[in-house]
Parts: sequence; structure tokens; C-alpha cells
Amino acid sequence: MDFIVNFLMFFGFLFLLIISAGLIVNRQKKKGQIEILFIFSFIVQGLFILMISLYLSGLYPALYWLIMILLPVSYIFSPLWILRYIWLFTFKYRIKNIYFVMFIPSIAAAVYCLAGVVLNQDISQADYLRPRLLAEIYSSGMPAYWKGVYYLITGAKLYLVLAIIPTFFNFFAHLRQKTDVQKLMLIKIGYCFALILGVAIIFSFIGDFFSIGFVKAAVIMANSSICLYYIVSQSHSDYNRMIKIMIHKVKYKQSSINGMDIDSVINRIHEIMELEKAFADEDISLKSIADELGITTHQLSQLLNEKIKKNFRTFVNEYRIKEAKQFLIDERDRSILSISGAVGFNSYVTFCTTFLKMTGVSPSQYRKEN
Repeated sequence: MDFIVNFLMFFGFLFLLIISAGLIVNRQKKKGQIEILFIFSFIVQGLFILMISLYLSGLYPALYWLIMILLPVSYIFSPLWILRYIWLFTFKYRIKNIYFVMFIPSIAAAVYCLAGVVLNQDISQADYLRPRLLAEIYSSGMPAYWKGVYYLITGAKLYLVLAIIPTFFNFFAHLRQKTDVQKLMLIKIGYCFALILGVAIIFSFIGDFFSIGFVKAAVIMANSSICLYYIVSQSHSDYNRMIKIMIHKVKYKQSSINGMDIDSVINRIHEIMELEKAFADEDISLKSIADELGITTHQLSQLLNEKIKKNFRTFVNEYRIKEAKQFLIDERDRSILSISGAVGFNSYVTFCTTFLKMTGVSPSQYRKEN
């Protein structure tokens, strides 16, 4: 029985490691940089589970020094959880300086663990890191430093609880909105499994006060929810972006741009074009960009016409021609036909006609003059 329990605890770490490896391999297929955040968060989450599993199982006393290394890492997952949540609710995602404040607990934990080296604490002493309830730790005669290590382990769980509760409540409000029934059901199922993960973390925190067995059950519960959430997410090619699109559609479900954060939307439009180079996709459409922004096609069309003063086709073609001009200068050995396809034109004639119209010269003439 102990073997099964220990296997189920460590399985979460192995599973998240495999997911991270898959995301790293497939990252080249993605257009955005947000995948780096998700990859890093999965790795850190797996290390968090590894730390708890090493501590609870008592199987590898020789590796207890690893717990001291992973303890500061466990405090990183909470900020990453919040940053993932912020990404879902923002158009233009940028790392702000204020976000780094959330990593202070991790830095503090690292300093505390390093202090053990300075104080000549023997981190190889397994007896100091065996599973104990907090009440037992408080009344034990162990050195104060090791009591602090136990409190840090529980503190990492508390920090995560404080991070997940507001995100679940805020996200729940969007599940009550009317949207695509099939996608909404998929998102609700995924949300339920994520909620189970949150409940498991809360149970693990409570278990530190009352029952070590309760903590083990909570870890297994969390690992199960991670697996189920992953299975649900794989039913859609880009599950997280689908959630993001749904949230933005709910925020701007009115038929006009009144009340919309226009500056944020416009910034995101330019980001999609300049950084993600969406214009290079031959199949780009008003609907595909509207879906990426989480607004309606009517809203996007109105925004382009009234605020940017261009229709969709002109807006896209300007980016294409700008990119083509750069190719013509930087890659002189590359054929014009190849460049036309690279910037999103599926017709060479259309490319040359559009280029001439926007620049006043043909592509070949532009290359000669520059």
C-alpha cells in the first residue's frame, strides 16, 4: 500500500516534467512568447510536488538536501500562477516591475536556507525532515532553525492558497456568460479540475495541522486533477488561448466599441502584427484576428475604420509590404516570388500590384534603388 501511495505522489512530478518537455519541443510552432511562462510554471509546479513528496515519503534520506534547494523554488509557483491568470485577462501582456514583488517570499526562503550553511546546520539529518504535524514541531526540542524549515514548507502552501482563491472567484464570473456552448462546457470541465487542484492544496495546508495522511491524500488528489486537466486541455489545440478569447468576448460582448479599452485593443492588434507576424498567414481574416482579440468582427471592423482609418485588407497589406521591403533589401539573393509568399500573399500578381500601389514602384525596381 505504501508503495502505491508513494508512486502516486511522485507521479505528479514526472507527469509535469513530461508535459514541460512536450511544450519545449512544440514551442517553435507557437507564435507568442507566453509559452515560456507556461513551460516554466509547469516545471516549478513539478518541483514543488517533488519537494512535498520527498518530505512525506521519507524514502530517500540521502536526498533530503534537495528539499532545502527546492524549498525556495516552491515559493515561485504562486507568482507564476498569478501571472498566468493576468495573461488571460489582458490584451497586451508585459512583465511589470511590480510583479517582481511577488517573488520576495522565494528570495527570503532562499536566504533562510542558505543561512543553514552559514550556521553549520547538518542538512543530511533525516530525523529533522521527517513528516511531522506543526503542533509536534512546536513542542519538540529540535533546533529553532529546523522548526523554521517546517514552517516554510507549510508557508509555501499558504502562499499558494492566497494566490489561487481570488483567481478562481474572478474566473468563475465568466463561466456564467453566454458563449459557444461546446467550448463553454469544455472550459467548465477544465475549470472544475483546476478547482479540484486548488481544493487539494487547501487540504494539504490543513493537513499539516491535523494529519500527515491527509496531506498525502491531498497530494494524490492534486496529481489526479493535473492529469485530468491536461486531458481536457488536449481536446483543443490551444486550450489556454481559447479561454483567453472567451473571456475577452465576454468583456466586450456589446455590438459597438463603446466602453471598450480601445488603446489596449489597438496595442494588441499591432502586437499581433509586429511581434507575432499574423499578416504572414495567407488565411488571415477579420474573424481570426477578432477571435484572437476576444471581440466581435463588427467591433474589429469598426475599430479599424474609425480609430485607425483603414479597412482590414489595407491594414494587413501595409504590414505585408513593409516586411517585403525589408526582405528585398536584406535578402538580395531571395526571389521576389519567394518573398511574396513569405509575407502572406498567395498570388504573385496580387503582391506586385499591391506593392506598386503602396510604394509607387515595382518590387524589382525597389530592390535596385535600395
